[in-house]
Amino acid sequence: MKKATLRTIAAAGVLTLGACARVELGGPIIGATISIFHSGEEEAIYTTTTTEWGGPNRKEALLVAGGGFIDLRQEDFSQYTDSGYFIVTAAGGQRVGDDFSGMLTDAEDFTGEVHVIIPARDADIQTGRLNGLTELVYQAVKPLIDNGATEEEVIDTLDSIAASLVTSDITEDGEINYRDLLVSSYYDADPLQHTQDELKALAQAVFEGDAAMLAAEVKTLSVCNYTQTTPGGSFEVCETAHDVASCDAESGTFAFGACPLEGAVGVCDGTESSTFYYSGEASSLSFGCNFVPGGVWTSFE
Repeated sequence: MKKATLRTIAAAGVLTLGACARVELGGPIIGATISIFHSGEEEAIYTTTTTEWGGPNRKEALLVAGGGFIDLRQEDFSQYTDSGYFIVTAAGGQRVGDDFSGMLTDAEDFTGEVHVIIPARDADIQTGRLNGLTELVYQAVKPLIDNGATEEEVIDTLDSIAASLVTSDITEDGEINYRDLLVSSYYDADPLQHTQDELKALAQAVFEGDAAMLAAEVKTLSVCNYTQTTPGGSFEVCETAHDVASCDAESGTFAFGACPLEGAVGVCDGTESSTFYYSGEASSLSFGCNFVPGGVWTSFE
């Protein structure tokens, strides 16, 4: 298996080979520069810009007027859709509406960047989007890509992350996977772990290019399940505030979401993270928590 290399695809919308794609960063981004790279290619395989307004009257409701779309033809990518993945980045352009109210607004320059990873197997999605969630996933997986993960490892990680972010089978293909996340929208937060307010905040952070907030969100929304080895024994734990690289260093399983309360003996809340224990005695675990900076033990038994 060849190593995956980080490529950039500049686009204001999710790559959907054979359908229209659209960005959702609180409103459509028009006039964005598009460049598309495949995981096995050094040069861009496609370049264009996002659309201006689709409606004849700029005073039309935002959802009618459209804008911020990229129309990708299947024939432009047919030779790349058998394996690997695409990475999409949007930079430049303007936000000219509020998706939540459906109304046009004064133009705002887009100075940040937004990314999405599209496995070739998912290139047939007909209603793909780019939003705060896709950027959140990209920020979490980027270290894995930078460290030379194979294409298969990257795609497996995407499915694992999506299973923690999405609560229902949106695409109705029999399982919850990354395809469901790609088509998810903040218009309907019910199939997602996030509330609509949280999705709005993510979209705004991406729009503003707030890297610090996004990095904090990656850790806040992620957990690592692993076996913790201490002088007092080995314990099955779920620890918050991890990224893919740090979880991999623990030989653990990374995921977005919360550590489950079911089956937990208790939790040690520290200054930087919380560790949920699923084995061991509460009395000894409570004592060990005293050695964690800011550690406070809560027993569930």
